[in-house]
Amino acid sequence: MRIVLPVLLFLYAPLAFAHEPVFPQPESSRTTLPLEERQVSQAYYGTLTGVPHAYTFTVSEDEPFHLQLLLPDTKNILDEQYEPKAILVKRTTRGVREIFRLSAGESDWPSFYEFWAGDRYLRGPEKDLTLDAGEYILEISTADNYAKYVMVVGSEERISLHYFKTVAGVYKVKQFFGKPAVTVLQSPIVLVPLLLIIIVGFWYWRKEKHA
Repeated sequence: MRIVLPVLLFLYAPLAFAHEPVFPQPESSRTTLPLEERQVSQAYYGTLTGVPHAYTFTVSEDEPFHLQLLLPDTKNILDEQYEPKAILVKRTTRGVREIFRLSAGESDWPSFYEFWAGDRYLRGPEKDLTLDAGEYILEISTADNYAKYVMVVGSEERISLHYFKTVAGVYKVKQFFGKPAVTVLQSPIVLVPLLLIIIVGFWYWRKEKHA
C-alpha cells in the first residue's frame, strides 16, 4: 500500500483545473495587484469590498491578451448589482488612454458546468486582442463594488504536476463559492483518486486477511 498510493497520485497528478486558480488579496484600497502571467490561462477569484480591484502589468513587446469575466452561479439567478465590468487603460505621457471596456450587457451570462472542480459559473463577456509595449492598468468593478467575481486571463492551458497543490486549489474554490469542505468530493480530481485508494486498500486488506 505504501507503494500503491504514491503511484496512484503520480498517475493522476497531471489533471488540473481548466484555469489555474489565483486568489487576489489587496492589502488596502490603494493596493494594485500584479498581473505577471498573462499567457497561461488563470482564473482570478476576487472579492470586492467597497472599491474596484486594479491589476497592473508591463508589456515589453507585442503580445496576445485574453480576458473573460465569469460569476459563480450559486442561485442560477443573475443580479445586475453583482455583474462585473472591466476597463483596460494604458499609461501615456499625459495620463492614461482607454484600450477597451467589457460591460455586463455584452453577454447573456449563460450558465455552464466546470468539470474539474465541479461548480457552475455564469459566462460573461470576453475580449481578445494584441497589446503593444507599455504599462497597463486593468480595473474590475461592479455597481457597488461589493461582490465576488472571476476573471480569466490567458488562453494557454498548463498541466499541473502538483497534485496536493491542485487539491488545495479545489478547496479554496469551494470556500469562494461558500460551500462546505465536503463538496471537494464533487471534483473528480479528488473523488477518483480517493475511490482508487479505497478499492486498492480493500483489495490489499482482503489479500492479507486470506494469506
